Amino acid sequence: MDRKFLEELGLEKETVDKILDKHSADIGKHMRTIGALEVERDGLKTQLGEANRQLEGFDPDWKRKAEDAEKDLRAKRFDFALEKGLAASGARNPKALSGLIDVSKLTLGEGGELTGLDTQLEALKKGEDTAFLFQQAQTSTGLSHERGGDPGADKNAQANAALRAAFGKE
Repeated sequence: MDRKFLEELGLEKETVDKILDKHSADIGKHMRTIGALEVERDGLKTQLGEANRQLEGFDPDWKRKAEDAEKDLRAKRFDFALEKGLAASGARNPKALSGLIDVSKLTLGEGGELTGLDTQLEALKKGEDTAFLFQQAQTSTGLSHERGGDPGADKNAQANAALRAAFGKE
């Protein structure tokens, strides 16, 4: 806003002076605010630069170390999941069996499960040259002495004891 514009509007000199004084005061107030904000901004830039220099001074290789630690953690999770899967499959020697597994075909899921392990294990269980690496499922004969059972605790033995007692042969 300038004096000439206001005078062309037909305002008196005193009114123009008052308007320009008020306008100058408002502009001055905003200029002081802008100046204060610029000083604050420059101070914050300086603090940020100092903080970054201090962080770099502590350990410049922290990003690489964090990435290496993350790789190691993923590898340990994969190895644990593989070992767990091999043990659950009935492997007699999980370490020996792990050498026959193609780990490039396995993927570790979010929940820690290995995808692709079951198909490889089934193929190894069916193979003539690798079936011996797994414990064979034991078939039960139904006798009471199997699996550490008490021979006198099964129902047949109890029934026989009751018949003997009934005929006085005990």
